[in-house]
Amino acid sequence: MAACLRSSSAAWRPGATDGPAPFQHLERYRKILVTGPYRAGTTIAATMIAEDTGHGLVREELCNAPNLDLGRLEAWLHEVEAPVVLQAPFAADVCHQFPTALVVFMHRDPAAIARSMREHKRIAAAPRQTRILRPASVPLASFGFESGSVDWLRMTQQELAKYHADAGADVIALKYEAWQDQRERLPHYLELRYDALQSHRLWVDHDVRQHFHMRQTSALGH
Repeated sequence: MAACLRSSSAAWRPGATDGPAPFQHLERYRKILVTGPYRAGTTIAATMIAEDTGHGLVREELCNAPNLDLGRLEAWLHEVEAPVVLQAPFAADVCHQFPTALVVFMHRDPAAIARSMREHKRIAAAPRQTRILRPASVPLASFGFESGSVDWLRMTQQELAKYHADAGADVIALKYEAWQDQRERLPHYLELRYDALQSHRLWVDHDVRQHFHMRQTSALGH
């Protein structure tokens, strides 16, 4: 896995990601923000990092992403005392504004992202029960996080507006292009390829995930 990772601050060393807990060495970063294009693997990557580091995990559902006040989010990340991993694909355009966090930017083949988007829509239409879990050590009530539903059309329009792009533009390409400049402004960042996650013990093969709910981390009805 190490060959697929890169950082600006010696966060990685040869062999650092080998072993039963390949992200454990990231525990020195108390705030970790996992971002990138939607469907690029931010959910599973954040889950793996939280598992290996012992940090609390905050998923995007709890952030009510379409209506999120990023100023409040920045203040919350600064003030919260508990070590936390925040899954935040909605913050890709402003991730360089979080210099106190380790920013993990996910890379995945755009064609694979498009396939995942189509699969996500199919799974989202299936009957299911969804649970959103978070550790009690991460106080979100004072921030005002709440659960939000996914409206892909509205979300795509909002994402394009963030980059001042016209309708029909390739938002995935826009995010990767912008990241080339953003990473130069960050004291700590990490580029992580989706395919590199397959060697982690929490990885579940795609065929098995056909029976999972839209979060792709637990089975339908659970």
